[in-house]
Amino acid sequence: MGINIVTSASGAPLIAWMGHSPNTGVQGFWAQRCWIGGTSEVNAAIVASSTGAVSIQIPGGTATLKINGTDFFRIQDSFYGSDIKLNNFGISVSFAGNPTSASVQNIGFTVFGSNGNSSLNDGALYLRNFQVLSTRQAGPGNPSFSSVAAAQIWCQNLLNALRAHGLVT
Repeated sequence: MGINIVTSASGAPLIAWMGHSPNTGVQGFWAQRCWIGGTSEVNAAIVASSTGAVSIQIPGGTATLKINGTDFFRIQDSFYGSDIKLNNFGISVSFAGNPTSASVQNIGFTVFGSNGNSSLNDGALYLRNFQVLSTRQAGPGNPSFSSVAAAQIWCQNLLNALRAHGLVT
């Protein structure tokens, strides 16, 4: 025995049930859309949509947790302006009104700051927009000097390789 809820139209589809499911006999509660807590649907603590998206407003706080097909997993805090996202591209953290944020994606990570960005992407490491390391490159070769000119050329090649790696300017 249970309570079935349908729209007022004749032959309308079932929109909710409580008790035993009319289809499977499972006991519980089901609704296409659901609001739980608060004083109305406007300030409900938990909202579940007919698409399966779930949003949780943390009671007494300013943070909202969203789990759905658009945001995947997202925590937003309106007081601090923070926004944390986890999706199939990676993780990102940002703060409203603050130029500092960070993201970790499939090719590396980036930290955005007011003094410049730092990142490790595709084998290159940047600190405050300055390249520190780059992908591996060939060195100047084995030192073998038959003259001072040959030593100077080898040293210049070494300097070029160090510059190419971002180790010296």
